[in-house]
Amino acid sequence: MRNRFYSRDLGVILNDLKQAAPLPYEAVLVSNIEKRMGSEDTAGKLVLRYDSQPVPVKPLLEELLVSLLLQQEPGLPIQLHVPPESISVQADPFFLKEVLMLIFHYLADQLRGEPVRIYLTRGEENCIVEIEVPVVVTTKLSDSVITLCRRLLQDMNSELVYTGGGDAGTYFSLKLLLSA
Repeated sequence: MRNRFYSRDLGVILNDLKQAAPLPYEAVLVSNIEKRMGSEDTAGKLVLRYDSQPVPVKPLLEELLVSLLLQQEPGLPIQLHVPPESISVQADPFFLKEVLMLIFHYLADQLRGEPVRIYLTRGEENCIVEIEVPVVVTTKLSDSVITLCRRLLQDMNSELVYTGGGDAGTYFSLKLLLSA
């Protein structure tokens, strides 16, 4: 199943990000998305194509976290709470990885010794990935980055909730569509 997202909407967000002097992990996200753009639809508009397929979430999270710890933050305390059973979601693995890596790099860059708690739960139609930090992260993600991540997930029939600042700490929730 392939879905299309018209780059006209995405292009504005990407340009806003480039103009705003993005943080290194934000710049990587923009660059990786631009590399996936380029084919044209019948109206001549550039499109971003999704390759929707079943993606096992637990191994994906483990792979990304190990990669993060090896390359960036070996001392970052991570608490991963996952059920024993396998959970697969219907998503484009490339874009799902990009969104998760942006979140993980953002948190690793902002935290020094504070634990990151990641919970994976299965609902009837969705898988929920919750990422929380019990402290306030002083540098918030830009609105353009959050909008971009939300649009990528929306196009995969999923959603992103982000709460930054505030007394409760920093919180991300990804509600991902379970695969059939």
